[in-house]
Amino acid sequence: MEFLPDGRMLLCEKGGAIRIAEGPDYNSSSLYMTITDIESGQERGLIDIVIDPNFAANNYFYVYYSKNSTNKFRIARFLHQENSGGLTSTGDLSSEFLVYEDTDTWSSCCHYGGGLDFGPDGTLYCTIGDEFNGNQAQDLTRSGGKVIRVNSDGSIPADNPLVDGPGGNHDAIFAYGLRNPFRSKWDIPGNRYYIAEVGGNVQSTAMEDVHIGVSGADHGWPYCEGSNCSWPSGEPANFSAPLYSYPHTAGTPNGGSITGGFVYRGNQFPSSFIGAYFFGDYAIEYIRYLTLDGSGNLTGDFDFQPSAGLVVAIDQGPDGALYYCDISGSVRRIVYDNGNQGPTCVTVTSSTSNAQAGVMISFDADVEDAEGEALDYEWQWGDGTTTTGSIPAGPGVRSLPTEMHAYG
Repeated sequence: MEFLPDGRMLLCEKGGAIRIAEGPDYNSSSLYMTITDIESGQERGLIDIVIDPNFAANNYFYVYYSKNSTNKFRIARFLHQENSGGLTSTGDLSSEFLVYEDTDTWSSCCHYGGGLDFGPDGTLYCTIGDEFNGNQAQDLTRSGGKVIRVNSDGSIPADNPLVDGPGGNHDAIFAYGLRNPFRSKWDIPGNRYYIAEVGGNVQSTAMEDVHIGVSGADHGWPYCEGSNCSWPSGEPANFSAPLYSYPHTAGTPNGGSITGGFVYRGNQFPSSFIGAYFFGDYAIEYIRYLTLDGSGNLTGDFDFQPSAGLVVAIDQGPDGALYYCDISGSVRRIVYDNGNQGPTCVTVTSSTSNAQAGVMISFDADVEDAEGEALDYEWQWGDGTTTTGSIPAGPGVRSLPTEMHAYG
């Protein structure tokens, strides 16, 4: 899922089709382009799409997919054709330019990632899974289990951490030690690269992780998940522990499967959400968010949508709403409705809880209203009588007048 500068949406289908949608509710769509030389069995197929930072000038977009004729994953660049605009725009399949190709042909079902995004320096980042071979994540000659960083023309940035020329290390590596990093996203204002990593199959130690990508970092796999580490020769100096982890077994007997998201920078949600990191879980079927302080330290972990379905992609739309896709092919939008909210009762107290008939008891209550409006209230007593009143408008928690009522 990707948004064009004018707000239109590009949607990837695993089998190779890309659709373009428009309108306030994105209910209208048409076929944009179909990648035909693709193998989409098991966890392969069309995985992610991103537009060039200079899209307005060059009309480039990039996809990460598994090419059938080579049996390798690749990052490819294509040209957007505006045509008459709207739903007439298409991608030019014949314009394909190879930006990057995996070092290995696929030989397993699973763990190909991935997430495709541009960093603040204009280089292209892609997360690739370990291809169901945990040892590959620590093999610096291969791309599996890594973050790959390349220039948009396919060349290797000279400041990549493992660049050593022909032979030796795989020069495109930015970071390594990842099992199946399913989605990754740069938060440009915060200058942080978020990577979501799906946990392993040893249920007693497996964890779902959110990492902050760092140049040259070892994120631990296959020796480390969350804080559960078993290094063969001691913890390496370049190990980067996850920002956040939760047990792979949380909420389901079959284990979790994290889907990485984004840091909220819109204005449709309340300002308290700005800077929060949203993510989903395909297996547990929820969307949650993390809050962080100004230094990037984790301060909270909260439910957002506990019954979201089988979440495979999450992003912020140009309108500031949250958009997500589930495996069934649905695209859903969550917006903030700032309609009038009901008041809540914060505390209720009485002068005694053990009284004889006829004894007068005092009752107090504190209430809160999000809008701070004037409130009417009613006490309902056990003898069938009621007491009503009102309190004026005001911010925060407010106290009702003390009420006296005889017991019994």
